[in-house]
Amino acid sequence: METFGSYLLCSTTGTQIKLEDIRYETPVKPLKVELQLRNAPPGFDLGPITSASGQPPKFKEIGDISGQVEPFRKGVKISQKCDQDAAAHGFTELLFVVKTGKAGGHISKTWIDYTAGGDPYTLVINWQMITCGNKIGPVNGADRCNSDEA
Repeated sequence: METFGSYLLCSTTGTQIKLEDIRYETPVKPLKVELQLRNAPPGFDLGPITSASGQPPKFKEIGDISGQVEPFRKGVKISQKCDQDAAAHGFTELLFVVKTGKAGGHISKTWIDYTAGGDPYTLVINWQMITCGNKIGPVNGADRCNSDEA
């Protein structure tokens, strides 16, 4: 299992947002993807997770993480403003817990559907999440699994 994060959920305007759905595109489909939300408290001991081997709350390289982790569910409300200091106020982080086999896995794009003030919106995240395997070739012209960049 690999975990990808650093997706801090917040409101740019201060209006509370309500998460409706999280969708993603998989050119190489992982065996399983679990969407989880980590609520880190103020004064947390470990900031957002870029990527780590393992799954919450225990990771091979970084050990245990602070905060509560729960599965994503429709209707979760986010009230933290994006310009607030995460260390002082805590944060909510979207985590992708990915299980792959020999083929590997590739999540190429994510859409977060939410409402704010009763209006629907979609946030598009163009960030690549890759676990290496025999079906993973070059991504955007770079061989992420068989080069110094891996």
